[in-house]
Amino acid sequence: MRAVNRLPPAVRRAVEEAVRIVDGGVQYGALGIDAPPEVGARAAEILQAAVEQAPDDPDLRCLYAAALSLAGRITESREQLGVATEKRRDHFEAVAELDHPSAWRHVFLSPPWSEGAGAPAPLAHGWIDADGGLALVSFRDGAERVISLLGRAPAATARRPSPRDLPVALDYSWRTRTAGPFMAFHAGVGGPEPDDMEVVNGFAFPWPEGEGHRHELLIGAFLRQERTFVVLLDAAGRAVVNRLVRFGASDMDRNRLYLARLATARVRSIDPRDRIATIARYREELPPDAIRGRLAHRMRVGEAPRDADDADPGRAPAPTPAMHVPAATEAGAETRPAAASPGADGAAPARRDAPGAEVG
Repeated sequence: MRAVNRLPPAVRRAVEEAVRIVDGGVQYGALGIDAPPEVGARAAEILQAAVEQAPDDPDLRCLYAAALSLAGRITESREQLGVATEKRRDHFEAVAELDHPSAWRHVFLSPPWSEGAGAPAPLAHGWIDADGGLALVSFRDGAERVISLLGRAPAATARRPSPRDLPVALDYSWRTRTAGPFMAFHAGVGGPEPDDMEVVNGFAFPWPEGEGHRHELLIGAFLRQERTFVVLLDAAGRAVVNRLVRFGASDMDRNRLYLARLATARVRSIDPRDRIATIARYREELPPDAIRGRLAHRMRVGEAPRDADDADPGRAPAPTPAMHVPAATEAGAETRPAAASPGADGAAPARRDAPGAEVG
């Protein structure tokens, strides 16, 4: 919950207690999520009392809905999401869960993560493709969903004496090419000189690929938040890089521009060969040395260099598209969240089709 600090102290304590219950009772295993209903029931009981004290807070309503869902009380959960949209019609989390329940699962199905965490839950290990490139994933920092970038650390990074203390820079951009729109992500570790930097890349295409609107929603949530984690794992699954990156004013302006583009994005091709060709063309336009140069600029001045594709960075944000909210129903809803699969919780990575790591 991004605005938990604005809540009354008693409500904040209730949220913290509910999170402790979930963290202690839900297992995010390699084969799926084990979420006993009694865990959700205990968290829901605590959050119900909190909602009674702050009934107009849509974020709190969404958290209560998440606990109800864990308890298998799907109809009640969707009712709470509906109330959240009444409080704020464009509430991203509530609208996404109501309209795309199979693609955007509630926040308690995202494994916990924090600045001090040393290794993600086993579930997250399956989100990294064989190429090790950056993937958009859904972590949970306390009660707040944080769309983060997860990948494999280059071997040179993992061999450094204290990789977690190295400078880290994140650069990303929205591009539109023959195959359609996509986002490119680049994380640089080391530096600040370009030649002393290892780079990990990733690519996210927003359109559906047989899995609902998951990738589009991941990108939309990433662009709406004020911070993200860059997490790079070694071969043993340990986070040798775990850096909280806060978006500055220029980043937020650019994110609003990208949200406007996302709202009007259209599918041009879903052929994997076109995506491969698009990424290859991007690499020709922005070779490794140019990427390192952009990341070094980030480290020096704290913001991305101006990009010709980022015209009009001060454009107003795009509103959340109006979506049809179906009536609450038990049909097709899970009554035992323990069977949730690793790729079905809205936290899976955007798919990539080209190698992601550049080792300096």
